[in-house]
Amino acid sequence: MDLIATNVNKLPFVFLIFTSVLLVVINEKKIKKVVNMFSNKIVVFNFICIVLFSLYNFIYPPFLESKLRKRVTIDAILGLIVALFSYLDLKSAIFWIIWVVAYYLNKF
Repeated sequence: MDLIATNVNKLPFVFLIFTSVLLVVINEKKIKKVVNMFSNKIVVFNFICIVLFSLYNFIYPPFLESKLRKRVTIDAILGLIVALFSYLDLKSAIFWIIWVVAYYLNKF
């Protein structure tokens, strides 16, 4: 019971991820777009660079700017997610992602 009470704040994230993946999987056009996008070596390289840079900013931020760098990194990741969903024509999912991230991650 204690496990459920502590993780209840994460339910909107789980629901959001589940429905977003489900919306992509049920549409063959969107699956082809994702496969086409990640078959491009430049996109994969840029994605790896973004992940490494974001991890660096979360794990080893400079002491004086750590909160600012974390907040800016979260905003940049949100922008990347919005761009990916826009590319996949998931317009209503963008609204929910921005709402959930703004509500739950505004603590940083």
